[in-house]
Amino acid sequence: MQHRSFALPLIFSLLTCGFAWAQDDPHTISDNMNSRFENLRAIKQFGRTMDAPTMRDTLFKAMPYEVEMYSKVPKKARSDFEKGNDALKHREYDKAKEHYESAIAEYPDFALAHHNLAVAALNLKDIQRARDEFKAAVKSDPQMTSAYQNLGVLEIQQQDPDAALDPLQTANRLKPTDLKTLTLLAYCQAVTHHLDTAVLTARKVHSFEDHRGYAYVHMIAGTALQSMGKHDEAIKEYKQFLTEDPSDPRGAAAKQQIQSLQASH
Repeated sequence: MQHRSFALPLIFSLLTCGFAWAQDDPHTISDNMNSRFENLRAIKQFGRTMDAPTMRDTLFKAMPYEVEMYSKVPKKARSDFEKGNDALKHREYDKAKEHYESAIAEYPDFALAHHNLAVAALNLKDIQRARDEFKAAVKSDPQMTSAYQNLGVLEIQQQDPDAALDPLQTANRLKPTDLKTLTLLAYCQAVTHHLDTAVLTARKVHSFEDHRGYAYVHMIAGTALQSMGKHDEAIKEYKQFLTEDPSDPRGAAAKQQIQSLQASH
C-alpha cells in the first residue's frame, strides 16, 4: 500500500538561510557564509548506492493499516481508510481526503488516517492542513516516527528550519539509527547556528558502518567547521565528501572551498 505520493519538483530544494556568523562579530552577516550554505541546497538522494530510492520515494507516502496497533478501529473507519489509500495510490487526492476524513469522524484517534490525510493535503497544496494533520497523528500516537520526520521535512520546505528542529529531534530520539533523520537534523542545526551540535550530529551518521549514500553530511560538517574558523577540520570534511561521492554535483563547490581555505593558510 506504500506509494510515492508527494509529487513536488525536488523534495529537497533545501533552503538558503540568511545565516550570520563571524568569529569576531557574531552579528555580522557574512556573504561568504551564505554562499557556502547555498552549496548545501538540494539533497537529491540517500541510500546505499546510486540506485537507492530517492528521498521523494521514501518520505510522504501512505502508511498501510497495522492490525496489531489499531485493533480497536471500527470496521467502517478501517474501510474508509483503505479506500483513502487506494485513492491516494491513483492520485485521486480529493477523494482520498474525503475517505480519510470519514475514517477520522468514525475514530478520531486514528493516527494512521491523520498521517495519510496530511499526505493527501500536501498533494492538494494545503500546507496548513498537512501540518495540522501530522500534529494530530503524533498527538494520537506519540511514537509515530514517520509523522515527526515528515513534519520536520514540511517545515524545511516552508523555509523554517527552526520549526523543523523539534520534530526531527523527536524522530531521532524514537529511532536513533535513521540516517535520513540524522542528516536532516544536522542540516537544520547548522543553519540555525547550532554549529558544534551540527558537526556532532553529522559525524554520528559517519559512525555507522554502512552509511553509503550519505556523503552529504561531510558537506554539512565542513561548512559548519569552516564557519567556526576550524579550517583544517573543514578541509578534511570536504575531502572526505569528495572521496565518498566523487560524482556528486556539489563536488565543485567542495573543491572551491578547499582551495580557498588552503590559499588562506
